[in-house]
Amino acid sequence: MRESLVRHLAPPTGEADPHAPALKLAVFSREGEHVVEGVLYDRSGRWWWIAGGIPRLLPAGLYRNRTMEQQHHGALERLGLDPAGAGARAGPGSRLDHQTMDRFGDEWRVFRDWGYHDQAPEGREAEFQGGLWANTLSAFASKTFLCGRVGGKLCLDAGCGNGRFTAAALAGGAGEVIAVDIGWGVEAAFEHHRDDPRVHVMQASLFDLPIRCVDVAFSIGVLMHTGDAQRAFMRVASVVGPGGLLAVRMYHRGNIAYELTDRALRMATTRLSRRRQMRLAERMAGFGRWLCERDAAAPGTRVRWYSVVRNWPTVHHNLDWWGAPVATHHTVPEVLRWARAAGLGVVKTDPAHGRERYGFWEWPEALTALFERAPVWAAGASTIDAKPIADPTGAAAHACGHMR
Repeated sequence: MRESLVRHLAPPTGEADPHAPALKLAVFSREGEHVVEGVLYDRSGRWWWIAGGIPRLLPAGLYRNRTMEQQHHGALERLGLDPAGAGARAGPGSRLDHQTMDRFGDEWRVFRDWGYHDQAPEGREAEFQGGLWANTLSAFASKTFLCGRVGGKLCLDAGCGNGRFTAAALAGGAGEVIAVDIGWGVEAAFEHHRDDPRVHVMQASLFDLPIRCVDVAFSIGVLMHTGDAQRAFMRVASVVGPGGLLAVRMYHRGNIAYELTDRALRMATTRLSRRRQMRLAERMAGFGRWLCERDAAAPGTRVRWYSVVRNWPTVHHNLDWWGAPVATHHTVPEVLRWARAAGLGVVKTDPAHGRERYGFWEWPEALTALFERAPVWAAGASTIDAKPIADPTGAAAHACGHMR
C-alpha cells in the first residue's frame, strides 16, 4: 500500500458519508514505497490490518491475522487500539461472503495471469479464448463503454479479481485506479501492479466500500455474484461524484428453459468441492470445443445449446460460471430503476433500452450499462456547451459531497 491511498479512504460503511473522519495510518514495516505491514484506524478506535502490502478493510470474521496480532500487540496498545478489535468486530461476515472469498480466491490463484497473456501456447489456442491481453482490452471496451472516457480520472475497479481490467483502464489513460475485491484475487492484482504508482489494491466488500469519491467506477461481471446486486450497485454508485461515470456488466435474464436449467444445474455444481468443480469445468470445456467444431458443420448448433445451457470451450469460463456461489440474472429496465434511485442518468445500454421482448433463441447473455451523475452545476447554473443529465432524485448534489 502506498501512503497516497489514505486520502481516498473513509471508514468502511454501508452508506456514503463525505464528512466521515479520515482514516489514520500507523506503519509497522515498509518495502520501498509500500507499507507492507501496519494498521488503518479511525478516531472511534476501529482498526484494520495492512498485511502483505494490502489494506484488509474487512470485518474480523472475514480476515484475521494471528501472526500480526502477536507480533504487533504492543504497538496496537500504544496507539490506544484494542488488539482484539480488528475491524471493530464488525460482524462475522455472512456465509456467502466466506464462500465468495474462498471460491473466487481459488479461481484467481489458478488463473493468476488470465487476461495478461500476449499469446496462447501453440496448440492451446482454444483454451485461451478470452485470456489474452488483446481480449482484455476489447472486453473492457465492450463491457464498459468507457474507451476515451477515463483519461486522467480516478477510477474504481469494483470487484477487480486479478486486476486485468485495472490494467485495461490504465492502458486507456486512467490517472489512478483503486482496485477492490473481497476475495484473495487481490494478491494477484497486487503482484501485477505493485510497481505502478497509479494503482492501489485493497481487500474490502462492495457493500462497505471504504472510499470517499471517484470520477469513474466500473464493475465487470461482479454485482450478480454478491447476493444482493441492487444493494451492491447502490453502494458503488454512491462513491461516484458529480459528473462521474458508472459502468456495469451483469448477466442478463434468459429464456424460461435457460433459467430453469441453470437453476437446477447450479444447485448441484455449487455444492461440489473445488477439485470436482475444476474437473467439471474441464469436461464442459471439452464438450464446448466439440460444439464449436460441430457448429462449423451445422451452423447454429452451439448457439441453440448455449441458449439453454451455458457452456464454453474454456476451463476458466466454465469454472467461473458453474462454481460461483451466487449468480443472479437481470434486465435493462431493472438496472435503470436502480440508476434512477441512485440519481444517475443513462448514457448507453446494451441491449438498448426499449428492446425488452425477445424470441426464444434471442435472449441476450449479458447486459452492459453506462451511467453518468449530473454535474454540480446541473441544478441550474449556466455553462457554455453544458448538457446536464436529468437527476430527478437530487442525489447528485450529495454524492461524495464534492469531487476531488
